[in-house]
Amino acid sequence: MAPSYSYQIRFEVDGEDYSRTVPISHVLRRGEADRLLFHIAAEKSSIHEFDLTLRYNETEKVRSGPVRLELFLSRLDAYYVEQEARFNIQGSRPSRGLASLVKPLLEFVL
Repeated sequence: MAPSYSYQIRFEVDGEDYSRTVPISHVLRRGEADRLLFHIAAEKSSIHEFDLTLRYNETEKVRSGPVRLELFLSRLDAYYVEQEARFNIQGSRPSRGLASLVKPLLEFVL
């Protein structure tokens, strides 16, 4: 099954005790399944330890156990992440998007 949508998330390199929320408006009928992709990036190579929470039906939650992500960015990848950040601030389009840099890793709301 191919993913129906993908999302981009940027992690802080040195942050602690922060969260990232990805708003998703998705409706599935009973018995249906879908895949969503989450592309994760940071400004430079870094290690992230976190938990995931999937919220659904407005009040229901499913929590993961601890997740450890060792994120590696080459210098070229770091350059394009920086360009993407500039685009978000200034509105000038970089030559590659953030989604082309990082492989999809998660299928939960972060």
